[in-house]
Amino acid sequence: MGTITAKMAVGPLGFTDYIIVITRKVSEPSIEVDRQVFGPAPSSLNLVIPGLDPATYFVDFRDSADGIDIGTLISTFTLDAQSNQIISEKRWYTVGGMGDYDPIDGANAISDPYFEGKEISGVFKEGFRFLEPITEFELDVYDLTILNGVTLSTGEKVSVDIVYKDALPVNETLQGNGLYTGSIDVEDATYTLLAADRNKRVRCVGLTSTQAITFPALSALSVGDGYYIDNSVGGVAIQVKLLMYGFDRIKYNGFDLSLNEFAEFWVSRGEHILIRKQDGDYWEVITDYKGVHVGEIVTTSLKSQPGIIPEDGRLLDGDEYPRLWWWVSNILPSSHVVTDDTVTSGGYTHVASKVGMFVKHSTLKKFRMPKTVGMMHKGLADFNTYGTDTANRPIDYPGGYQAEMLKAHRHFTFTNESGTSTTSINNVTAPKYQNETSGSGDFKYTIVGSGTEPTIGRTSESGGVQNRVDNIGVIFGRRI
Repeated sequence: MGTITAKMAVGPLGFTDYIIVITRKVSEPSIEVDRQVFGPAPSSLNLVIPGLDPATYFVDFRDSADGIDIGTLISTFTLDAQSNQIISEKRWYTVGGMGDYDPIDGANAISDPYFEGKEISGVFKEGFRFLEPITEFELDVYDLTILNGVTLSTGEKVSVDIVYKDALPVNETLQGNGLYTGSIDVEDATYTLLAADRNKRVRCVGLTSTQAITFPALSALSVGDGYYIDNSVGGVAIQVKLLMYGFDRIKYNGFDLSLNEFAEFWVSRGEHILIRKQDGDYWEVITDYKGVHVGEIVTTSLKSQPGIIPEDGRLLDGDEYPRLWWWVSNILPSSHVVTDDTVTSGGYTHVASKVGMFVKHSTLKKFRMPKTVGMMHKGLADFNTYGTDTANRPIDYPGGYQAEMLKAHRHFTFTNESGTSTTSINNVTAPKYQNETSGSGDFKYTIVGSGTEPTIGRTSESGGVQNRVDNIGVIFGRRI
């Protein structure tokens, strides 16, 4: 037994019964090295073939009525186990046969959804010969048409050769190479993707501030099929909503939640992600996803830049900013959010103690950004347990306001010897604490001046109207 394990994700299959997969070494085609049974009627499958040598193998897919009988040969893949690549594939059809895509007597075409996205390198008609490309056969999506008046007769076998450009790694889908193949433009505010759109780049170029794209049912696609959603090509929508069909879900744990299955997902302006059906039951995010940073506080040198909204108290629509709305509504604890149905009023004023918090309507998808204009950041007294410093911060949560204050302290003052006020200051005692009484033994000195304030010995006046530390002017914002 060899040490190589090959993996194949195959579909759509179009099998109505069981599938028997038989693996044979090209140099010893009569010897089976592996046999597996799947079904009944699987639409796709993930095939794992262990114990292979660094050699070339045939992998036969046979349609079996019961999983025991050898059945009918449908497809043969040529697998290079050493390079971990599919080299080519041969599909078999019987004219007038029982297969779902077998042509009928007198037909001049074979229609098989499996052909979509494939490159056909050759067609052989039993009792005739190999057909010449372009002049004797052509492929339109999944319709393979035989030209020049050649027709098919009952009982004939037809083989179709499929080649994979640059060879296809066996651990990748057989539905397309790279991130996508071809593209479609979605301009409508609401749009439902077709199964036929699979493995394409979906350009979000809508003309409205909201756009929602619904995915087809997972059951209509094969493992490895997916969509490359691109919201960076000039569409107006700030954040495009991706809606899953029925009870289908996207698996994603990048939000640091116990919940990791979502019926709705989002692609903000300037973002693009690849979503594929990987395990048969869920969609998965394949490429990097910036939405993991939603709600993050950032500082910026610009008042306007993609993916960031200033914390200036502005009113936002949850349909235009669905990802941020979801974060405010589902991730932030209720103690961190203000619910106020006057939030939509034009003259709305944030609660003074909660200016750093989001404010949302109880029933409408409307909410306001925090209003931190003129504010500085200061760490809470306890980052792990809130509400420990309510004496100094009435709302001791992130976003809670804390008023300015001067630290309690004392100044030395001048008094006359008797401790009473006078309009003429001549002989005065040394500085005393406020609660100290004057006495004859106090050290005395003379200052020159008249009125209620000395003109000699006083400091110059400096400063402004408030206490503050050195700072750099920034705009506080949130990633959306």
